Amino acid sequence: MQDLLEKARASPARIDLDAEFMLLAELWIHGQIDMAEMRERYGYVRQDRMRARRSARNSLPNAPLQEPFSSADDLLAEIARMSESSGS
Repeated sequence: MQDLLEKARASPARIDLDAEFMLLAELWIHGQIDMAEMRERYGYVRQDRMRARRSARNSLPNAPLQEPFSSADDLLAEIARMSESSGS
């Protein structure tokens, strides 16, 4: 996980600054949730953020909708791949 976060720190989308993601990562690291639950919970977080952005965009004319967490999907996919290959 630490190696993946180091890569994230070097990317434009700083997933390591996302408090909700990091909380879920801590729960996963300590075995309180599995990867499937982490992905599901973070998916809900992202959906809520998208709804909030859409609401904000609808209240502000011509406000762009941007998804700054595209690398989170890549990071979660890599974590899932690694946990499957290690048998975790």
